[in-house]
Amino acid sequence: MKQEEQKGCGLPCTQDAFLDLLVRKGLITRQEITIMAEKLFPGDSEEEDFDVSQMALIDLLEKKGFAAKRELDTAA
Repeated sequence: MKQEEQKGCGLPCTQDAFLDLLVRKGLITRQEITIMAEKLFPGDSEEEDFDVSQMALIDLLEKKGFAAKRELDTAA
């Protein structure tokens, strides 16, 4: 996966690293990521190949009650 520079901090950040952080902090589970990715990419069975969209991740965090979509939109 291509590395992108995170705004403001200058550190390389990949989506996989961000998802790993959310899992380690207990905010989401690998199972939830897999379910979300399966909805986006039906039939692709390898979790590592999933490119989870930012919108889907925001929706998942909102459904879990961690932040409202409007809060996440204004934070970007």
